Amino acid sequence: MQETEGEFLPLIAIGLGAIAFGMWIKHGENYAKTGEPASVKEVAKAGGSELLTNAIPGGGAVGAVKKAATVGKVVNNAQKAKNAANNTKKVANTVNTVNDTKKVTTTINTTKTSKLNTLTQSKNVVDLSKKAPNSVYNQQAVKKLNQGELVGVTKNGKLGSPREMPATRNPNATANDFVQKYGKLNSGLVKAEQIPMKNGEIFTRYSLGNGGFINFRHAGAASNRTASTTATVEINNAQMRAINGDKTLKLKFPRK
Repeated sequence: MQETEGEFLPLIAIGLGAIAFGMWIKHGENYAKTGEPASVKEVAKAGGSELLTNAIPGGGAVGAVKKAATVGKVVNNAQKAKNAANNTKKVANTVNTVNDTKKVTTTINTTKTSKLNTLTQSKNVVDLSKKAPNSVYNQQAVKKLNQGELVGVTKNGKLGSPREMPATRNPNATANDFVQKYGKLNSGLVKAEQIPMKNGEIFTRYSLGNGGFINFRHAGAASNRTASTTATVEINNAQMRAINGDKTLKLKFPRK
């Protein structure tokens, strides 16, 4: 009896091995298909089936081993494919992020350009189509300045303080007329530059042919200390600093 039992021990071992292979095979197949392990019921069923079909002398167990290896390879390939898909997705997300960043940057730049253009157009809305009020006065004032005599009046009487010119119904046109006349008597306005302000407005700076510059600030393009209806002209050259306490001459053109 002991000898007979000894003969069955290898078969029992093979059977148990077949059951184990069958269970792992089921897990592998199910994972390859669904990405999840097989259920307990499916595993038990697979173990019993493997015992009946593969745990027999003459190569059954070897077949189970080959089948397990094949399934393992399938599972491995499936995992590689899944990893590759995830990597592709990550790359796609990175590309989308870069593209989104470019779009945001483009939007920001477009907004800045649009805002600057709008401000420039806003400045150009100044009505200069009609003859500027006080044009004759401006001609006389420019000549006085070139002769070393200050024009306009200060509120505090101090040298170097802003000086107020006579009020008109169109301060922007009057101030611009003054700038053009002053430039003509000082070798011309050789260059115009648009300069943005912190409050979103812009003003025009003209370079003078004989040195220095003159700023034309339309109404609303000065500091908050100046009324929003008042235009401003600022002359910064050696001649004006010499007669204005070494300070830029600031002329205010209020609205009547």
